[in-house]
Order: sequence, then C-alpha cells, then structure tokens
Amino acid sequence: TSQCIQCGGFSTSVLTDDTKDLAFANVEGNSFYCNKTVRFLTFQMKQSVKIIKNNKPIVSKVYIPKFILLVIRICVNGFKMCISLLIIVAMLAIWRVPLTLNILYVIPILITLVTVVFGISCFLLHYGVFVEDLGNVLRIALRLVFYLTGVFWNIMSRLPAPYNNYIGKGNPIAFLITSMRQCVIYGQAPHRKLLLLWFL
Repeated sequence: TSQCIQCGGFSTSVLTDDTKDLAFANVEGNSFYCNKTVRFLTFQMKQSVKIIKNNKPIVSKVYIPKFILLVIRICVNGFKMCISLLIIVAMLAIWRVPLTLNILYVIPILITLVTVVFGISCFLLHYGVFVEDLGNVLRIALRLVFYLTGVFWNIMSRLPAPYNNYIGKGNPIAFLITSMRQCVIYGQAPHRKLLLLWFL
C-alpha cells in the first residue's frame, strides 16, 4: 500500500481504500468512532438490563417514569463518548483527511444512534426485570454484534454481495459506522432514506 509521510501524518490522497479503512480506525484512536460507538451501545444495553434493580429503592418509593432512568444513563454514556470523539478532530488534522460538507451528516448519524440505542434499551429495561439470565445472553449477543459491525473492516467492500447489504444495512450499528466512514473519510453522503428509516 502506497503511503507518504507529511508532518508526521499520512496523506489520504495516496491511500488505497483498504488503507483508508485502516486510517479510519487509527484516526479514531484504535477505531475510535467505531469502538466508542460499540462501547456506547454495549455499556448502555448492559446497564439497561439491571437499571431497575439497581435503582429499586428509588423506583419503589417514588413514582418515576422508567425511561427517565434510561435517559440519564444515555446522557452519561453519550457525554463520555462525545468527549472521546474530540480526539477525532485532532487526528483528522494529523492524517490530513480532506473534509467536505457531507461531514455534517455526522450530526444526524449520532442522533440516529442515540434513538436506536434508546429503543433497544427500553425493551431490555422491561424484560430485564423478568428474565434473570438476560444479562448473560446479552453479553454473548453483543460480542457477536461487535464482529458484525465492521469496526476494523469495511463491510460493504469486504463481504460479497448480497451479504454485505444484508449485514451492512440490516444491522443498524454497522450501517451507522459505514455511514460515518463514508461522510468523514470518503466525503460521501450516507443512504438518507435508510438513515431516516432507522431513526423512525
């Protein structure tokens, strides 16, 4: 793979698609956006399963909508993710990644991510009270999801058709990571209709 060093960084103009995918991982500090997105999803879901049990003294004494507990945890985990994502700005400058107006799609992508995570967490919130081993099952399922999200590889280019479309678009986290890669690294717009569909 051809590479050139400029001011301690790599010029994306000479990187191949495979190297750009690797750069996207390195730009984000060991797959920063991808990894932090998965970690945000993982932490939020694991906490959602036991959130009522962990707040039993509050829930049993004071009436409070259960989703408020989720909103609090999402805000906490989301704040940690946003702080971590600040490193992206510095790394984009170091790697000299050319930016386009399509980078503004980062905002709706993150909003869609929060919406998807909140929706899934609502189900886990209620079923976590009745299913004792849901946390163990969820831990295994999240490990499988991790390998199907394309953290270190591009699903759309590495998997043969039509499996790349099935996983890349049917898995919301994989779709959001791919969309982020498109708008940040390649300067392309994501699939707008599918992004709106996952938001709804």
